[in-house]
Amino acid sequence: MVPLLGRPSRGRPQCQVCGRQWSLRSGHLHHVTYLRLGSEELEDLIPLCAAHHARLHEVFDRSAQWRRQGRAAASHAIVAMLRRRLEVPPAEATS
Repeated sequence: MVPLLGRPSRGRPQCQVCGRQWSLRSGHLHHVTYLRLGSEELEDLIPLCAAHHARLHEVFDRSAQWRRQGRAAASHAIVAMLRRRLEVPPAEATS
């Protein structure tokens, strides 16, 4: 499972995909569940930058396979997949 607040920098949450500093002004919160809408708990939300929130929905909304996993499982798996896509392969990192 993806840590709730991403990779913290000075105690501030970050986009869980790219690590960009998250704020109420520039960030988005993805709902893992709508069960407590309006009274969300921290584990109900994933902080993301606007671009990665849009990408998560693009992947989730276009794929019945992801939706069959359920919103929470699919959300965490898609975040992990997007994070892996940002990693530099070892061969490129040394050149």
